[in-house]
Formats: sequence, C-alpha cells, structure tokens
Amino acid sequence: LGIGRDETDALMRLMEKGLEADMLLVTGGVSAGVMDLVPVVLQGLGVKQVFHKVRMKPGKPVWFGEYEHKGRRNLVFGMPGNPVSTLVSFEIFVKPALRALGGDDFSRPKPVRGVLTSPVAHRGKRPTYHPGRISFGNREQGLPTVEPLAWSGSADLAALTRANALVMLPEGDYQLAVGAVVEVLRL
Repeated sequence: LGIGRDETDALMRLMEKGLEADMLLVTGGVSAGVMDLVPVVLQGLGVKQVFHKVRMKPGKPVWFGEYEHKGRRNLVFGMPGNPVSTLVSFEIFVKPALRALGGDDFSRPKPVRGVLTSPVAHRGKRPTYHPGRISFGNREQGLPTVEPLAWSGSADLAALTRANALVMLPEGDYQLAVGAVVEVLRL
C-alpha cells in the first residue's frame, strides 16, 4: 500500500484498501503522540480494537483488532514504528497469526534454553526481549551458548542486524551472571 502520510484522510484511504486482505499490517502511528493516528483511523473504519499496548519491551505500543465485513473476519495489527519494537512484536504476535491463517494450529513462539556468555543487568517492570546471538556449536551445561549484544533500545537497528535471537528477560531488577540459563527466541 505504500507509505501513508500522518493525515487522517490519507491513512483512511490506504487502510480501507488494506482491509480487503486477510490481514492488514501497519507500522508506525500507534503510540501516544499527537500524530499517532492509526488507532483512531482504524476505529473510524469499523475495526474493533482487541488490545492496545502490552507489557513488554520493546514493543509496548502494539495494537491489534478485528474487522468483520461481508461474512469475513480480517486481522489488523498496528506495529510500533521503531525497528526493534516492530520485529519483536512481529515475532510474538504476527508470526503465530500468519501460521494459523496458513492452516497450522495457533501456538505461541517456543523458546529454547541457552547459557549466557556474558553478564546481563535488567531493570524494569516489563519483560524484555534483548537482541542476542545463540550458538548451537558452542555448548555449556549441554545447552547452546547465548551472547547478549550491546543494545541501546528499540531504535537500535545496528544491534538487531547482528542478532539471531532474542534473550527473554523477565520483569524485575536483577543481574544474571555468566553461565546463567535463560530462555531465548530464535529469529
């Protein structure tokens, strides 16, 4: 559909066309800023919001809704605009939905366990999906090793280009030492 300007009428025309598909995926415009018009435009088109904003980092602003028209149900995802947030939201929400639309049973992403090769400090009230590199060739304690990458947040695309996994860090304030076992989502 191309790039939509941050103008209600322009977004409405594009999204109305997008609602003809089984799934509409929009990136950007779903946070809390003045120009984040996507939720309002979707509501104006008759899309029923199922949820908006989730407790995860990155990816908190993700939006999901359903559109029923002429006996069909379409899924609508509004993804955050920052690249790492978009990827994480895609892995957690969109990829399982696509598999289900393709005929597979709906299932959440399945993490694997790995051993940290460097320490990790976590602070915060949201679970975090931290870019990392998992290696199945190197094993510790019978598990693959996981290197958490230097990462400066949801706009850090450079870290994401080096990642082949997301280290799942539960909410809370803590430090994990080298050798700690963590859950990892493979990319």
